[in-house]
Amino acid sequence: MCGNRSFVKSLLSDPFWAENVPVGGVRALNDTRTAQALRKESEAFGNTRSISQSGRRRMMRALHFKLSALRAARCRLGVQTYTAIIMLAGKLNYPNDADGYFEQMKKERVDPDSRTYAALMRVHSNSPDKVKELWVDMKKESITPTTIVCNSMLQCFSERGDTNMVKSLESAMNSDKIEKNEHTYAFLMLAATSYESVKQLLSKMHEQSLKPNTVCLNLAIKGCGARYHDAEKVLGMMTEHFQVPSNIDTYNTLISCYRAANVPMRAISIMEAIPHPMNSYTVNQLIACCVTASKASDDKYSRLASALFADAQSKPIASDRTFVAIFSLYKKFALLDKMEKLFLGRDYSPKISFSMLSSISELHKRNGTVPDIQLRAAMKKYSVVV
Repeated sequence: MCGNRSFVKSLLSDPFWAENVPVGGVRALNDTRTAQALRKESEAFGNTRSISQSGRRRMMRALHFKLSALRAARCRLGVQTYTAIIMLAGKLNYPNDADGYFEQMKKERVDPDSRTYAALMRVHSNSPDKVKELWVDMKKESITPTTIVCNSMLQCFSERGDTNMVKSLESAMNSDKIEKNEHTYAFLMLAATSYESVKQLLSKMHEQSLKPNTVCLNLAIKGCGARYHDAEKVLGMMTEHFQVPSNIDTYNTLISCYRAANVPMRAISIMEAIPHPMNSYTVNQLIACCVTASKASDDKYSRLASALFADAQSKPIASDRTFVAIFSLYKKFALLDKMEKLFLGRDYSPKISFSMLSSISELHKRNGTVPDIQLRAAMKKYSVVV
């Protein structure tokens, strides 16, 4: 079907591809226009974390099919197009496919450039060894590192807390006179080990006439980890002195700091400052903080957790994680009826179902009671010992 000329003709109706697909003969694609089309497709996906695995698989198959049709029409892909394809495969969480396209472009003698390597580094940001390998490969090809490439490497190593590698990269950028931008400093702030380090980076930004943005703010807070006092000072300094706007992710990150430091009541105390509407992740974190802080099933923290859960259901922004969070409150105080009702009222993933049913079964054993027939059937389905 990929070689069917009628299918290739049908691509002509797509405004992004209209000028690129020859119906006959051999012709190179309009590389810039094709890459733009692919990037727009990527942007249309939004946050792919909210897309199911099967949904991402369908999108990837559609991309394979489209490119196969172009090859069948004897079209030659350029470096910008291949780079956009690699980025798209990475966004859909198909790193092996991204590597396959990289090898394919080499076979077709399409020389990768610095943007191609930067795209691959972002695809493999969870694999430092692979990123280092790409860096060496790029040097062998005599490709000059750019700001984008260095930022991709900084992202990889700062997210993993490899401060030594981050410092080495910063030194290399200084010695090679590679320009730093706001993203560079954002990743450096993520790797900063103290509030003073963040202040020094802000001073360097000022020297370069760069202004910190919300990305800098959020990553600087994230880099604080359990150092929540530093996180609070970073938030105050950036929003008040530098007029950096905060957003919901800012407060999600700050709440994560409080949870890492095991000070849940501090997270609850900033609820009024959190911009509304809150998203599912924010609600889930706040419920978890309430559960940690609660001392009784009817104290103010338990009541707040229940109120947050009810509000999330009414929006509706409640996810499986929201139900798991409130389930942990019921489990903490052995509220068996509520645990069972929560489980039976919704379909969960096998992993969550197993965890919930195991907790319910354990409580029945402790009470010397037997689950009802519906729960026993579910326990049998998920191999939970009754």
